[in-house]
Amino acid sequence: MIRRAPTLRQAPLSDMPAADSLKKRWTYTALAAIGQAAREKARFTAWTLSDEYGLADPPNPRWWGLVFAQAHRNGLIEYAGFQESPRPSRSRGVCRVWRARRIDLGAADRSNRVR
Repeated sequence: MIRRAPTLRQAPLSDMPAADSLKKRWTYTALAAIGQAAREKARFTAWTLSDEYGLADPPNPRWWGLVFAQAHRNGLIEYAGFQESPRPSRSRGVCRVWRARRIDLGAADRSNRVR
């Protein structure tokens, strides 16, 4: 008689961990850290958020790019150049440097003038 291994069945979706919830929580926390770094630092990188603000690395490393892109699209930060990464695991690879978005209050004032 041949014994068969028990069949593995996928857990119902209601029993699976909520990946979307995890991503939303990490993204919210990361955006808060980016906002704080933008207020306190002249320039910062993703490593600054981990090293100085205690932000944990995301479960998926691509989330770093997504959260910085979102902060950039929302006008919170702007690109400030690049440098060798201070993150030890990057082996001196290149990384982007960010800064708080500079707002030209004069331009805003000029566009709101009554003619």
